[in-house]
Amino acid sequence: MTNFYKKLSFITLLFFLNSSLVFADDNNETGEPGDLAKYQFDKFPAEESFSGKPVAPIFNKYWHWRTAIRNQISKGSNFSGIYTIITWGCGSGCQISVLYNPRTGKLYALGATVTSLVFRKDSRLLILNPGDPDPENFRPDIPGFNEHYMLWDGTNMKNIPKEKAVKNTTK
Repeated sequence: MTNFYKKLSFITLLFFLNSSLVFADDNNETGEPGDLAKYQFDKFPAEESFSGKPVAPIFNKYWHWRTAIRNQISKGSNFSGIYTIITWGCGSGCQISVLYNPRTGKLYALGATVTSLVFRKDSRLLILNPGDPDPENFRPDIPGFNEHYMLWDGTNMKNIPKEKAVKNTTK
């Protein structure tokens, strides 16, 4: 592979990595991915803080993605106070995500999504595949297509019901 194609592949990879994450913003009421205002991020505040030098990531089965992982870790924490959620593409419309702990270097598997993730630095709430699915492409028979709600407890991601993660919109 020539240097030109290597550089083109790297730039393409960076574009997809950066476009697959959606950071929730308190001021976002535009109906962007998943209508962010409907999620109860404030109900699940981050409980940890960290100061110091982050431990190098322990790659294990993620060795092939070490450059993407290191690049995203270098940007700092983006989830639940101290953690970094890292995402890379795994095919058309697919992303693989891991959670990095800067104290231990451990990478926790978050699984695959088909649209994106929504999360905030100051919250432990994580939304997978936010928003209503595209009716033309929706496949309820395939796991991972539905909006899914998870809560970080400091060591594991726990599934939580929609009622806890989404504000009641009926009045």
